Amino acid sequence: MISIYKRIAALALCMVMALTAIGCKPEDDTSGISSKTGIITNPSGETGGPSSTDGNGTTDGQPSGSTPGGNSTGKIDSTTSKNTSLTGTKTTAAPTPGPIGVYSLPANPKITKQSTMYYVYVNDMLLKNDSHREKYDQISLITSLQGYVNRTKPSIFIEFESEIDRFWYNYVTADGKIYDGMTVKKISSFEVFVETFLADIKKMGLVAWDKNVPATSNVAATICGADGYLPVRYETDPKSVYQVLTTKYKVPVKMNLAGKFTGKGTIPDTNIKSSGSTKCDAYLWAAEKYLHKTSVDYMAYFLDAATWGDDPDNPYYGDFLNVYLANRDYAIARKAFFFDLSTWGDEKPCDDPDQPMGTDYNTMKKILQMQYNRHNGKKMTQVTGFTPWHIKYTNWKDKGSHAGYETEWKLVEILSAYNCTLDADSAAISSLANASMYMHYPLKSSYKNSKPLVANPKNDKNKKYIYIYMGDYDSAAWVARFVPKMFNDSRRGSIPLAWAFNPNLSQRVPMAFDYFYSKKTPKDFFVSGDSGAGYVMPSFLLEGKRQHSNNPSGMDTWISWNKYFFNKFDLSITGFIINGFTGIPDEVYDGYKQFSPNGAMTSISVNIYEPRVYKGMPLVGHIYSPAKDDICAPNPAGTFAGNIENTANTILSRIKSNTTNTYAFRMVTCTPDFMFELYKKLRSKNPNIEFVDPYTFFEMVKQQ
Repeated sequence: MISIYKRIAALALCMVMALTAIGCKPEDDTSGISSKTGIITNPSGETGGPSSTDGNGTTDGQPSGSTPGGNSTGKIDSTTSKNTSLTGTKTTAAPTPGPIGVYSLPANPKITKQSTMYYVYVNDMLLKNDSHREKYDQISLITSLQGYVNRTKPSIFIEFESEIDRFWYNYVTADGKIYDGMTVKKISSFEVFVETFLADIKKMGLVAWDKNVPATSNVAATICGADGYLPVRYETDPKSVYQVLTTKYKVPVKMNLAGKFTGKGTIPDTNIKSSGSTKCDAYLWAAEKYLHKTSVDYMAYFLDAATWGDDPDNPYYGDFLNVYLANRDYAIARKAFFFDLSTWGDEKPCDDPDQPMGTDYNTMKKILQMQYNRHNGKKMTQVTGFTPWHIKYTNWKDKGSHAGYETEWKLVEILSAYNCTLDADSAAISSLANASMYMHYPLKSSYKNSKPLVANPKNDKNKKYIYIYMGDYDSAAWVARFVPKMFNDSRRGSIPLAWAFNPNLSQRVPMAFDYFYSKKTPKDFFVSGDSGAGYVMPSFLLEGKRQHSNNPSGMDTWISWNKYFFNKFDLSITGFIINGFTGIPDEVYDGYKQFSPNGAMTSISVNIYEPRVYKGMPLVGHIYSPAKDDICAPNPAGTFAGNIENTANTILSRIKSNTTNTYAFRMVTCTPDFMFELYKKLRSKNPNIEFVDPYTFFEMVKQQ
């Protein structure tokens, strides 16, 4: 597996870093379906920051040159205000609307049009000659304040990755869009940021977390969302962010977690016996004290502040694109509970090797059960994040004994057992800035999918019908990154393609859904990604099969959840049902038939050469993932044409069955240009091959 990762990563086409490589599943016919685990690189060298910046100099904290996004959207004010107050009185999470089915969806907070937007050049700050500790703590403070303020008064936008952030900035500030006409004030130094928002920072105060218990960084983020205290690492170094804020700027410390958790006796402020782990005690304390204050609808499974090096007094973070700080604003805006715990009960995690066996795993289950009990199974909770495979819990760089895809699947199993879906921001493409701004973008009440290209199609037994699933978009970070690239490809619309965007991600990146629905051609079709309106393993929703819990069935809640999103976005096909190593019982298909009647592709249980029609719903097995990032997965070539040739040959080798003429393939972040050239190459080798739209494809399955 690792050798494949290395070959693919060496050729990755991501904007600023190597993309995640193809995952592998042991079964031959479904290889490559999982895991977003892969190679991480640090193109920005010693600074650890993004490499895509303006290259502008700065004067008095203000970048020179072009306006954000390279246009003149809004009035650009080159000065910054001091002591700007944005927080006003203490706010609470917005109420949810009336129930939809058996649950209610979180509402976007009411927006009051603001005259000023603060455009913060975080990428410039990352290029400065500060220590990793200071960069981490600065960005943590910025995105935490951003999330808290933007919850009700969206006004802070950061530039973290220039190309992506500027694209979406231009879109949400364009004529007639939600942030059209706002005056823009630019900030590109931490000092100017602090002085601009000093009134808010003093009013909110600080929660100091313990560098010796990195989990407290997540606890502090939870407290920020709930109580509004800004998280800062406790340090005695006079140059540290903590000392600068408390000494120079006289910011009050409202809570100090340093030294609080010992892993012995009784967990402070509770009657709970210590777990024997400082890490887990911190999370158990947070669950006891804060879970009831956090959202029922959102949680954040984010990498904590554990150093990537060996010296906790001189922490190192090898890649600031993959520390999840850019994502923090949305989680705080939504009052999420933050955690980072191992999914494994059979080994001790590398970040806490002295804990009793299984403590991480059992702590995670306790927290998830507490969350479940708050709604008694009547809701789905969206968990943003991913297993931190690049730092811990996997065999990547010998940080554990389990493979990345196994750890991913174990996490999704556990979450599914507690009515949780995963918004899978995997390391390698994990960062998504400004979702606390995007979440206010107003969507239409409904959207229309493309219509089938063929009326009353008939299955020609001489043809080879191919379904192309364009994925993997089960992560809002992936959607935000790849939609601009894919939907500005000049070859898009040349052939029918099924774009697999999980519709529940519309709550975090609604502007992206508005964008690609408005840009679709008649040959662009939308299906869900893994495994519907969120990444779950659906058999773990069934009573008696929820291996990690004793909760009753969550299938009715899952059905209701999917009906809402499938109806809103005119979906009737589940692009891919992933269920790990566990077979899919018919009871799952009974559920999916209620919102996905036109078909589904599965990772397991359906023979790839023997498609199935279950009570009128066509089902196909995922054959193979032959390409990723325009690179042939089994046989990477050194040229675009070579990858087209090798991918075509791979597909041809898989469509020789005499038992079916319908074949489902998953393409991972491949471009429309690549797919069009691949189609031409396949047709030149076999003119009976047809790429068909998903509706026609599943109709062909039914007619077999």
